[in-house]
Amino acid sequence: MLPYWAHELSHCFVARAKGIPVEGITLFAFGGVSRTRMDAENPGDEFQIAGVGPLTSVVLAALFGLLYWIGSSAGWSVAINLVSKYLASINLILAIFNLLPGFHLDGGRLFRAIVWKIAGNLKKATRIASWGGKFFSYLIIALGVVQLFGGFILNGLWLILIGWFLNNAADYSYQQLVLRTSLEGVRVGELMTRSPSSVPPNLTLRELVDEYFLQQRYQAYPVTQNGQLLGIITILHSYMPKGGKYV
Repeated sequence: MLPYWAHELSHCFVARAKGIPVEGITLFAFGGVSRTRMDAENPGDEFQIAGVGPLTSVVLAALFGLLYWIGSSAGWSVAINLVSKYLASINLILAIFNLLPGFHLDGGRLFRAIVWKIAGNLKKATRIASWGGKFFSYLIIALGVVQLFGGFILNGLWLILIGWFLNNAADYSYQQLVLRTSLEGVRVGELMTRSPSSVPPNLTLRELVDEYFLQQRYQAYPVTQNGQLLGIITILHSYMPKGGKYV
């Protein structure tokens, strides 16, 4: 996991240097993702944030490769040399994998930054990068199927899994951008229910479910008594604002 951390931390450092808040890092089987509160404001920032990850992995691969070469020449411990060789290899693989043109990999984000620079439109660039990522994922899945029929079952299944992951990532990234841009500038008052149905506090949970949750489209109701708001109850939990607790 150390190479993944170094890779993602480099993204975070550059993002924060560009004024983009970073919420955290999530690691998984294929690497990781840095969670930011907003996208880059221009294609130059996007290119730098996306490119620094593979660059960091290449530099680490070179450093550990040099350490392995020195250790092998100097007769260092086999354990040290094996660790150096492994870290050099895994960082190089990580850099190459992330440079693949699948969106939302770094290669796909670099491609989006270039299209964004040319087209001058982030949404259009994201759509094109998403299409490119899906096309690339289908190629990987097709290669995996060929591997399966060729008798390389493990390799084929692994490629199909990677292709499926890239396909979902491309879809999710574009949908996320569309949702964010669609809601941009929309105020809470435009979406709120102006005359919500309320429930009394002496209502039983069964009555609440039968008469409200199953009969109406709302998933939350204010609890009122004599015109005074006492709390809010939802399908998941209830909340009492004064001296109460989650139930």
